[in-house]
Amino acid sequence: MDERVIGRSNQQLSVVGLGTWQLGADWGDVDDKEALAVLEAAAESG
Repeated sequence: MDERVIGRSNQQLSVVGLGTWQLGADWGDVDDKEALAVLEAAAESG
């Protein structure tokens, strides 16, 4: 995964982000278990 340094913070950030608007139920019902599974998979993937 490509990463870049953010400004002068020296913090590395992935160049790929995860959009989570759909987890807020605006695009249909997403239960808590499914939402947490998405977030955990993203965290595990870096």
